[in-house]
Amino acid sequence: MILPFSFRWCLGKPPVLAGLFFLGTLSLMGSPEPDGNKPAPEATAAPSPAAKATPTDPNQEALREIFARFSAAFDKRDFAKASEALAEGEKLSPDNPTIRAARAGIYAESGDIEKAREIYLALEKEGPDPFIPRFNLAELYFLEKDYSKGREAFEKLLKDYPANDLVRFKIVLSYIGEKKPEQAREALAPLQRSTPTVYFVYALAAVALDQGRLAEGKELILSAERYYGAGQHKLLHDSLAELNLVLRTDYPPARPAQ
Repeated sequence: MILPFSFRWCLGKPPVLAGLFFLGTLSLMGSPEPDGNKPAPEATAAPSPAAKATPTDPNQEALREIFARFSAAFDKRDFAKASEALAEGEKLSPDNPTIRAARAGIYAESGDIEKAREIYLALEKEGPDPFIPRFNLAELYFLEKDYSKGREAFEKLLKDYPANDLVRFKIVLSYIGEKKPEQAREALAPLQRSTPTVYFVYALAAVALDQGRLAEGKELILSAERYYGAGQHKLLHDSLAELNLVLRTDYPPARPAQ
């Protein structure tokens, strides 16, 4: 679930690639933040050049349309079409960090992790806020199933962004990936709040599903969708799918017929 560089946090309708989450298109497509689930201030990356573009920017609408096509193809996991759409954007704005990050995501999905890593390392150095490229670098370890290294990277990220519960959510999942259920349960504690968050509920669902409590896990996911906004948490659901806890195609979840 990679977070392409410089996009507002939004758990809306992003394209997802094998756990690599494309927030990139959202700032261009205008997806809103879900009610009741606003991120901590430091979870918001600085806007990209495309996001800052003025209404008179001749490329703004073209990029919006390109990213709409890219997102639709990517969501269907049609990476050939997604790449074709992205190539159009690269011609218009080859240095745009959003486009570069999207290309890195395609590399990662295609198994070329090192090319993806190279781009994210460059974006980390270039951008005003390194959160998203650093998140992506940690996420690449998950894609490689090296959950220990991924957790180490997320823990370092959390030191600099201590209010970020998405990172805490990923730390819980890292223990599940390593098949360490006790540590996963212990990692839930830092996610607890006086008012439960969607990250906490999805983390509870992940732990329940991992322990074979399937009905409980599915009910928790349904509850999260009802309370925090139905259809707005594909990011979190696909993180569970990475670990084979749910099916990617089961989103948005539907309550079984009575």
